[in-house]
Amino acid sequence: MKMQADLDAKDELIKSLRAELKAAQENEHRLTTLIQAAPICIHEINLKGQITSMNGTGLNMMNMQREEEVCGINYMDFVCEKQKFEINTFLEQAYQGQYHAFEFSPEDSKLTFSSCFAPVFNENGVVEKIMGLTENVTEQRKQERKSRESEIKFRSIFDNADVSILNEDMSELKSALDQLRQTGVTDLYQYLRDHPQKIFEFTGMIKVIDVNNATLKMFNLTSEENFLEQISASFTPAADEVFIKELCAIWDGEKVFRSEATFISQVGNNIDSILSYHIPASKEGFKSVAVSIVDITLQKQVEEELFKSRKLKSVGLLAGGIAHDFNNILAGLFGHLELAKLKLPPEHAAYQHIKTANQAMDRATNLTNQLLTFAKGGDPLFEIIDVKQIIRDSIELSLSGSGVKTILTLPKDLWMLNADRGQLSQVLTNLLINAVHAMPRGGTLTIEAINIKKFTHNIIPHISGEFVGLKISDQGIGISDEQQKHIFDPYFTTKQSGSGLGLATAHSIIAKHNGYISVESELGKGTTFSIYLPAKSDAKISDKALLNDKRNVIESSGNVLLMDDEEMILDISSEMLEALGYSVVTAIDGKKAVEKYIDAQKCGRPFDVVIMDLTIPGGKGGEEVITELLDINPQVKAIVSSGYSTGKIMSNHTNYGFKGRLVKPFRMKVLENELYKILD
Repeated sequence: MKMQADLDAKDELIKSLRAELKAAQENEHRLTTLIQAAPICIHEINLKGQITSMNGTGLNMMNMQREEEVCGINYMDFVCEKQKFEINTFLEQAYQGQYHAFEFSPEDSKLTFSSCFAPVFNENGVVEKIMGLTENVTEQRKQERKSRESEIKFRSIFDNADVSILNEDMSELKSALDQLRQTGVTDLYQYLRDHPQKIFEFTGMIKVIDVNNATLKMFNLTSEENFLEQISASFTPAADEVFIKELCAIWDGEKVFRSEATFISQVGNNIDSILSYHIPASKEGFKSVAVSIVDITLQKQVEEELFKSRKLKSVGLLAGGIAHDFNNILAGLFGHLELAKLKLPPEHAAYQHIKTANQAMDRATNLTNQLLTFAKGGDPLFEIIDVKQIIRDSIELSLSGSGVKTILTLPKDLWMLNADRGQLSQVLTNLLINAVHAMPRGGTLTIEAINIKKFTHNIIPHISGEFVGLKISDQGIGISDEQQKHIFDPYFTTKQSGSGLGLATAHSIIAKHNGYISVESELGKGTTFSIYLPAKSDAKISDKALLNDKRNVIESSGNVLLMDDEEMILDISSEMLEALGYSVVTAIDGKKAVEKYIDAQKCGRPFDVVIMDLTIPGGKGGEEVITELLDINPQVKAIVSSGYSTGKIMSNHTNYGFKGRLVKPFRMKVLENELYKILD
């Protein structure tokens, strides 16, 4: 019985060993199959450094057909010379039981392999061989390299772009909006109106990951950390409306969000901009959203300047016509007052009344001249002028009797200007009077001028070159930001007695001189007006003697042909000319003027000078008549007259054949001087 039991035990042991052996063989087969099917090279290295086995992937990698071709070859023979020392060190360390991973390239090959040495221990814990794993990672490394290059390239574009770009994480916001939709909310706009606190809550979920250099520059910041700290302070009160539009765009699944927005820089300047980004189609995309902010502050300023110019132009069309007709009426009034004053001794009771009436007429003339400044084609009457003298004269006229102290800084070598003396004086007088009104209790008015060799300005890029810059700064009450937007608009005024034309006139005059005027002001601190005008650095004032205003009024003679369509103008101008000693023949239009000129030539009593109105409604005006007269007599002496003082012919009368010009309404002394210049 005992013997049988021993036999049975041995039989069970043999069965168990056979089962284990079969299982081991099956495991070995599975392992061999896995090794052969593995997509990477698997090989064994003996303690002599020789390859003892390699799977099919490894053979293909080595361009070999059978395992026998590679077995027995030293592993280091496949390693390029420059990496042999390093990899041999790894192999020796693997023999010591250490694991190593590395990359290498065979000699004269562009391929890259990733490999590792894994020591295999026997039952005694001693390394008996090395298992090697090698993978061809050439394409993978190439893609990684391209990805790195692409990242560097786009990082460079991101950092150096002229446009502000922010990388924002909106994933939390997107999740919050999705959860809100699940609660049954369908109209986000109305929901935000009903729950305004949610606007701040939602926008607070947007995380700024990164900002580029243009963003820091736009907001006058030095680092990304500064931006993250200051971003909440950069929003204006109107930002809520932009946020609502943005949230609704995401809610409605729009593809692009784009909106104008105004931010505040660290130094307090408003930044007008266009905020835009592509709204991701997938929830994953909201983790990184590129938001661009395009600064359109300059564009807005240019648009405002253009709008202002168009507004002035439209006002000018109306104002020019009114002022032209009004000047004709004033011409008659001026003439009669001048003649009446001439016929009375200074001690006469009516003499002072006439003088006062003349002063009132001067103010009326100044008003019409301001209106005419807006007129279409209102060109200045250019001449070389010394701006220093005009500044001094304007100060004396405007600040006399005021409690304002003047600090005047004018370089001795300040360049001359090619400008309209009267218009420029008008600009300075308006600005100086405004400064006095802004300092009712007195103060300091600083006026300084400089030569600018190379003037440029972003708002007016078409204007550049040699300029004279003039700054007028007061210590007055200042002008609010809102008022500054309209300060040059016609009929806009902050004074109860103001006409609203002063600064609008100044803007128009400077623009017509191809210059630029701007204002900077702060409430409670004062205002500075800056004027820039094209200069003539090489020009000098002529030394020609001025007319003697004290010359006897009645000492002239000559024949004058006077043409005007207004009978009142003809009558009063004739009387003024006759009072000066001239013989006068009148004509109501251009046709009659030419006929009378020809008749006078034939009779041997030619006209010494012709004075003609520039515009004759329904007939030939001065521009047409001068052409005919020049054909008859190239030496004709003609004076053009107009109540529209700033037209192209009045501005450049000599280019059209005229020897002089008279701007209506004109005083007798002006008429006398103009005739004296031509006939002397």
